[in-house]
Amino acid sequence: MNTPCKSGKILNVKNFQNDGFSHICDVDSTTIANWRYKNINRSLMFDNHNSWVYFITLDNVIVKVGETGNPLGIPEYWIQGSFETQPKTGSKSRLGRLRTGDGTDSYIREQLAGYIRKGHLVSVWAKKCQNKVLTESICGVDWHVSTQIHKSLEIAYLTYFIKKIGKLPLLNKARK
Repeated sequence: MNTPCKSGKILNVKNFQNDGFSHICDVDSTTIANWRYKNINRSLMFDNHNSWVYFITLDNVIVKVGETGNPLGIPEYWIQGSFETQPKTGSKSRLGRLRTGDGTDSYIREQLAGYIRKGHLVSVWAKKCQNKVLTESICGVDWHVSTQIHKSLEIAYLTYFIKKIGKLPLLNKARK
């Protein structure tokens, strides 16, 4: 049986491990403007799965809830003259976009830059959401249609935080 979160620690990411959230990576403190990751859980970061809810945390406190219908990362093997693995930048993976993307991604990096400079830990945690296959009739013929819940689950987590603490995490502007 899962234990409900205690009200004073609602935003502590450790409360959500029983929900299936796992640590994916930490932000390298030497790369503030364009993020690079360290302590990477490679099996999850580079999983081909395409339905996730994720948390960005600051010292284990959830500051952003997000969702993606893309893999978390697509590996990039040659970076700055050394053989290592980081997610490729660009729009094909969520953490690749977060590294250098504009708009919301840039806003997140800017808001957390001062904390990173002061030595605070910024991490990404994620939950793999199920893909379901449903059978639907199209013009009298059964078709197999896949469905994903990442968007609905993100909204459910945001609603939960509003009900429990009266506000969204720091970097969430609204429930979408």
